[in-house]
Amino acid sequence: MLTSVVCLILAAIVLAGAGGTAHTLYQQHRTAAWPSTWALVMQSDIRREPGILGIPANRHQLSYEYTVGGRPYIGSRWTGYVGPIDTTRDGPDTRAKAAHLLDEVKVFYDPADPQQAVVSPGVRTHEWAIGLTLILAMVLLALRLLRDAWRTIADA
Repeated sequence: MLTSVVCLILAAIVLAGAGGTAHTLYQQHRTAAWPSTWALVMQSDIRREPGILGIPANRHQLSYEYTVGGRPYIGSRWTGYVGPIDTTRDGPDTRAKAAHLLDEVKVFYDPADPQQAVVSPGVRTHEWAIGLTLILAMVLLALRLLRDAWRTIADA
């Protein structure tokens, strides 16, 4: 009986993780339709940190100030990446990482809540692939745990 309870609890945790991943992907997908404005960079720092498996990682912090409807807002974002900044590929991430103090960057804001803003709207293909793979793996694991719990209950 204890085994079935543990399996049910683990299945609930795994399904909650799948739901959280799905919610994050949905929220990122929503940003693709947000309007944009220009923001002034207030801080742009790159910090070198110890990474996973001894591979050093760079972390970029970008803080910016933007105005929507005459009201000022402050936004910020952290990104982690490995290796030097690749300025050969054009895109919002590249421009944001290469930004210097008082540069302008385009930000996309939620019209219902302009305090919510992003530099890179939408979900990239690799994020969809990783997210959907995680969701599928979590659902399959939860089903396995539920099956084990059912068998334990049936055998009791």
